[in-house]
Amino acid sequence: MVAGAVLPDLVSRAPSTVLGLVHSHLQPVPAVLLYCWHPLHLPAGILLYSLLLALLFPCDQRRAALTALLAGGALHVFLDLCQRHVGLGYPLLVPFSSRDFELGLMGSEATVPWAPLLATLTGTLWLLMRCWRRRPQGGGA
Repeated sequence: MVAGAVLPDLVSRAPSTVLGLVHSHLQPVPAVLLYCWHPLHLPAGILLYSLLLALLFPCDQRRAALTALLAGGALHVFLDLCQRHVGLGYPLLVPFSSRDFELGLMGSEATVPWAPLLATLTGTLWLLMRCWRRRPQGGGA
């Protein structure tokens, strides 16, 4: 689920940011390459790459992987919808509608300070769960 929550920014924002830096400082990059990543940050794009990534898992784990990726992606979309954007809101129904939508409950950068704390908490809980699952189950005399 964590991967599903992080992937929308990794697959859409990271490539456009890196290419934007290349464009600004090294070599002109065609505009289409700067902005073509945006659909991967929308529900239809999240569904597409979640389906493709789930295929990388063994057959008996694909359903669980897809569920986790989609749940994380849904959480990401929900948090994005809560944001207040300076320009257009979130085009939630692309490719069926280009109408934008947002709840406007917090600024678009409001979640950034929480990311390190939440990442640390998530890692700690994951490690604790792994240790708890590995401990021997007592019951003998």
